[in-house]
Amino acid sequence: KSRVHARFVTIAGKVNNKSDFGIYPCGMADQDSDGFKEFPFIINAGFELRPRNYFVYDLNHDTLYISPESGVALNQPVGFDITNDGIPEILPRCHATGNFHADTIPYTDQKCYLMVFTGKAQFLFEPVMLGDYPSNVITMPFRTGNTTRIAAYFMYAGI
Repeated sequence: KSRVHARFVTIAGKVNNKSDFGIYPCGMADQDSDGFKEFPFIINAGFELRPRNYFVYDLNHDTLYISPESGVALNQPVGFDITNDGIPEILPRCHATGNFHADTIPYTDQKCYLMVFTGKAQFLFEPVMLGDYPSNVITMPFRTGNTTRIAAYFMYAGI
Protein backbone atom coordinates (compact mmCIF):
# COMPACT_ATOMS: atom_id res chain seq x y z
CA LYS A 1 0.00 0.00 0.00
CA SER A 2 1.46 3.35 -1.00
CA ARG A 3 1.28 6.46 1.11
CA VAL A 4 1.11 9.98 -0.27
CA HIS A 5 2.63 12.73 1.85
CA ALA A 6 1.57 16.33 1.46
CA ARG A 7 3.84 18.79 3.25
CA PHE A 8 4.02 22.58 3.03
CA VAL A 9 7.65 23.60 2.65
CA THR A 10 7.90 27.33 1.92
CA ILE A 11 6.62 30.17 -0.23
CA ALA A 12 8.57 31.13 -3.33
CA GLY A 13 7.50 34.29 -5.13
CA LYS A 14 7.42 35.41 -8.72
CA VAL A 15 9.28 38.09 -10.66
CA ASN A 16 7.52 39.62 -13.68
CA ASN A 17 4.73 37.07 -13.10
CA LYS A 18 7.14 34.14 -13.61
CA SER A 19 8.48 31.64 -11.10
CA ASP A 20 11.95 32.67 -10.05
CA PHE A 21 13.42 29.75 -8.12
CA GLY A 22 15.11 26.41 -8.58
CA ILE A 23 14.74 23.15 -6.68
CA TYR A 24 17.86 21.01 -6.41
CA PRO A 25 17.36 17.50 -4.95
CA CYS A 26 20.27 15.85 -3.16
CA GLY A 27 19.01 12.29 -3.57
CA MET A 28 17.47 10.16 -0.85
CA ALA A 29 19.73 9.38 2.12
CA ASP A 30 19.36 8.22 5.70
CA GLN A 31 20.28 11.49 7.41
CA ASP A 32 19.56 10.40 11.01
CA SER A 33 20.55 6.70 11.18
CA ASP A 34 16.97 5.52 11.81
CA GLY A 35 16.98 3.10 8.88
CA PHE A 36 14.70 5.29 6.73
CA LYS A 37 15.80 7.62 3.96
CA GLU A 38 15.12 11.35 4.14
CA PHE A 39 14.73 13.73 1.20
CA PRO A 40 17.34 16.53 1.26
CA PHE A 41 16.97 19.39 -1.24
CA ILE A 42 17.74 23.05 -1.90
CA ILE A 43 15.26 25.75 -2.89
CA ASN A 44 17.03 28.77 -4.31
CA ALA A 45 15.21 31.97 -5.29
CA GLY A 46 16.67 34.34 -7.84
CA PHE A 47 15.68 38.02 -7.85
CA GLU A 48 12.84 37.23 -5.45
CA LEU A 49 15.69 36.59 -2.96
CA ARG A 50 13.89 34.21 -0.59
CA PRO A 51 13.98 31.31 0.03
CA ARG A 52 17.62 30.37 -0.30
CA ASN A 53 17.73 27.36 1.98
CA TYR A 54 18.74 23.75 2.34
CA PHE A 55 15.92 21.47 3.56
CA VAL A 56 15.72 17.91 4.83
CA TYR A 57 12.30 16.25 4.84
CA ASP A 58 12.07 13.28 7.20
CA LEU A 59 9.15 11.37 5.67
CA ASN A 60 9.07 8.75 8.43
CA HIS A 61 8.53 11.38 11.15
CA ASP A 62 6.88 14.04 8.91
CA THR A 63 9.51 16.55 10.03
CA LEU A 64 11.03 19.32 7.94
CA TYR A 65 14.46 20.68 8.85
CA ILE A 66 15.42 24.08 7.40
CA SER A 67 18.88 25.61 7.26
CA PRO A 68 19.69 28.93 8.95
CA GLU A 69 18.73 32.06 7.00
CA SER A 70 21.23 32.96 4.30
CA GLY A 71 21.41 35.27 1.32
CA VAL A 72 23.89 33.13 -0.61
CA ALA A 73 22.53 31.45 -3.72
CA LEU A 74 22.85 27.65 -3.43
CA ASN A 75 22.64 24.85 -6.01
CA GLN A 76 24.33 21.67 -7.30
CA PRO A 77 24.60 19.90 -3.92
CA VAL A 78 27.14 17.15 -3.33
CA GLY A 79 26.65 14.59 -0.55
CA PHE A 80 29.68 13.15 1.25
CA ASP A 81 30.23 11.68 4.70
CA ILE A 82 32.79 14.21 5.93
CA THR A 83 32.53 13.31 9.62
CA ASN A 84 32.81 9.54 8.96
CA ASP A 85 29.64 8.80 10.96
CA GLY A 86 27.70 7.11 8.14
CA ILE A 87 25.56 10.20 7.46
CA PRO A 88 26.34 12.30 4.38
CA GLU A 89 26.85 16.02 4.84
CA ILE A 90 25.82 18.32 1.98
CA LEU A 91 28.16 20.72 0.21
CA PRO A 92 26.31 23.02 -2.19
CA ARG A 93 27.80 25.23 -4.85
CA CYS A 94 27.53 28.80 -3.48
CA HIS A 95 27.16 31.96 -5.56
CA ALA A 96 27.70 35.60 -4.61
CA THR A 97 25.10 37.19 -6.90
CA GLY A 98 25.00 40.67 -5.34
CA ASN A 99 21.23 40.98 -4.84
CA PHE A 100 21.06 41.59 -1.06
CA HIS A 101 22.44 44.66 0.68
CA ALA A 102 25.32 43.60 2.90
CA ASP A 103 23.62 44.35 6.22
CA THR A 104 20.13 42.92 5.59
CA ILE A 105 20.69 39.17 5.92
CA PRO A 106 23.25 36.76 7.40
CA TYR A 107 25.73 35.45 4.86
CA THR A 108 24.83 38.08 2.28
CA ASP A 109 25.28 37.29 -1.38
CA GLN A 110 27.73 40.20 -1.55
CA LYS A 111 30.22 37.55 -0.38
CA CYS A 112 30.88 33.94 -1.34
CA TYR A 113 31.04 31.24 1.34
CA LEU A 114 32.08 27.64 1.78
CA MET A 115 29.06 26.01 3.47
CA VAL A 116 28.55 22.45 4.68
CA PHE A 117 25.19 21.24 6.03
CA THR A 118 24.40 18.41 8.44
CA GLY A 119 21.59 15.87 8.19
CA LYS A 120 19.39 18.24 10.22
CA ALA A 121 20.10 21.22 7.92
CA GLN A 122 22.45 23.02 10.29
CA PHE A 123 25.95 24.26 9.49
CA LEU A 124 28.61 21.62 10.19
CA PHE A 125 30.92 24.57 10.95
CA GLU A 126 30.57 28.34 10.65
CA PRO A 127 30.53 29.22 6.92
CA VAL A 128 33.91 30.38 5.63
CA MET A 129 33.89 33.62 3.61
CA LEU A 130 36.06 33.20 0.51
CA GLY A 131 35.60 36.39 -1.49
CA ASP A 132 33.43 39.17 -2.86
CA TYR A 133 30.64 39.47 -5.44
CA PRO A 134 30.57 38.41 -8.27
CA SER A 135 31.89 34.96 -7.55
CA ASN A 136 31.10 31.34 -6.78
CA VAL A 137 32.73 28.34 -5.18
CA ILE A 138 32.64 24.70 -6.21
CA THR A 139 33.60 22.15 -3.55
CA MET A 140 34.64 18.55 -3.79
CA PRO A 141 35.20 16.50 -0.65
CA PHE A 142 37.60 13.58 -0.74
CA ARG A 143 39.25 11.15 1.64
CA THR A 144 42.89 10.07 1.76
CA GLY A 145 43.42 7.33 4.32
CA ASN A 146 41.62 8.45 7.48
CA THR A 147 41.71 12.14 6.59
CA THR A 148 38.81 13.95 4.93
CA ARG A 149 39.53 17.12 3.00
CA ILE A 150 37.46 19.62 1.05
CA ALA A 151 38.88 21.00 -2.19
CA ALA A 152 37.35 24.39 -2.96
CA TYR A 153 37.59 26.12 -6.32
CA PHE A 154 36.80 29.83 -5.89
CA MET A 155 36.00 31.77 -9.07
CA TYR A 156 35.94 35.57 -8.96
CA ALA A 157 34.16 36.98 -12.03
CA GLY A 158 34.82 40.68 -11.45
CA ILE A 159 37.46 43.00 -12.82
